[in-house]
Formats: sequence, C-alpha cells, structure tokens
Amino acid sequence: MKNAIYAAMGTALTVALAILGLSAASATGGGDDHKTSICHRTASDTNPYVFETVDNASLQAHLSNGKGHFPKEWKSDGTWRGVPHVAGDPKNDYLATAASDCQDTTQTPPSDDQPTVVEPNLPTRTDSDCDTDGSMVIPDQPEHVTVDPAPGTYGPGDYTVTFTASPNDGDNDGDDYVFENGMDTMTVQVHVAKAGGNGGGECNTPTPTPTPTPNPPVPNPPTPNPPHHQPHNPPNHNAPPSPQAPPVGVDGGL
Repeated sequence: MKNAIYAAMGTALTVALAILGLSAASATGGGDDHKTSICHRTASDTNPYVFETVDNASLQAHLSNGKGHFPKEWKSDGTWRGVPHVAGDPKNDYLATAASDCQDTTQTPPSDDQPTVVEPNLPTRTDSDCDTDGSMVIPDQPEHVTVDPAPGTYGPGDYTVTFTASPNDGDNDGDDYVFENGMDTMTVQVHVAKAGGNGGGECNTPTPTPTPTPNPPVPNPPTPNPPHHQPHNPPNHNAPPSPQAPPVGVDGGL
C-alpha cells in the first residue's frame, strides 16, 4: 500500500516537473533511444538529487520506486524547484535533460555578507553602604538590541540580564546583527546588595576602647619615729656637793 502511495506521489511529482519542461521525450540522453536522463534521489536534503542516465528498461522502476529502488523521504519542510514538500514526503526520481535540472534554481543562493556587530549598553551598579541599599540601572539600548529586564532602576537582588541582537535569521543576507562574540544573545549576572556594607558585607562597627579603671592608691607604711632619748649631762665636778639630809636619830633631827 505504501509503495502504491509513493508511486502515485512520484507520478504527481513527475507531472509537476514535466510542466517545467522536463518531458520524457526531451530527457532522452545523448540521442540514444534506449537511455533516458533522470535526477536520481539521494538521502541528503542539501544535495537531494544527482544527474544520471539510465536504461529505459529500468526507467519506470526509478520513477515509481519499483523493485530495487527503495523510496527515500525528505527530512525537512521546503520546496524543490517550486514544488513544496514536508518532512516525511517521499523523494522521487524525475526526468532531466541536463545536470542543471538536478539543482534547485528557484532558491536564492546564500550571500557572503557578514552580520553587523552591535554593542549593548551594559547595566551599572551602585554599591550599598551601611545605611543605603545598592541599586542597578539598565540603560536604554541602541537600535537592534533588546534587553530583559527592561531598562530601569532595580533594588537589591540577583539579576540575569539578557541582551538580544535582532534581526538574526542566520541567512547571511546582510541584515543580521550579532554581538562581538558572534552570538545574537548574551547574559550578564548582577548582584545588588542591601544596606549593611559594600557588596552586602557587614558594616565594620568600631569596637569601643575600654576605659581603664584606675587602681586605688597604695598607702605608704608609716615611718616609725626614732626613740626619744633624754640628753645626757656629764657630771660637773666643780659644782658644790648637794646637802645631805641628816640620818634619822642624829642630833638635830626631828
């Protein structure tokens, strides 16, 4: 059943290409009535066909995915020589008169134009201090650059700021924009600290210097007074003798 579907689609594709001027009569190669030129399918989507000349006896097998000619499928959506296809559609052989018939002349060839480099306006950060939160400012961006979060002022927190260069469809047609790294996106991580120190650290509160407690004065021990001596008077040998009291019972006594 599937081979029948492939054969039907192959016939439809052959008819579509015949409208482009690729008839069986014109496809006879080199004046040999027994050979016909075709575009033979490959497994590649970027180079899907090669030019071949085959015997007429095998021609129908080529065009209808007959015996020995297993079908191949398109791997992606697109068009081939103006005929649209989607991923999974069968890729069938078709008649050709020259190798150029096996090239997709309806596609615009890639350009060698290089993308334009743009420079984003990066965010700026104000550090916190002991009393004030930090902040981040995302400035307005140049043309062809967008940013998320949007331009503005932001308070404490952790942010991933994403820049996008546009347009960028990768077709090298001269209208693509990229950043200096060659990519169309770039991110910046920003940490904004709360009050309490630069970068979120604690403020360095100076430790008060303790006031020394004076030691009480130590009293000096009392100085002992030297012993008091009575003056010593040497005897006066020239002084008259002291009168002596008469002995008791002696005349003249009481």
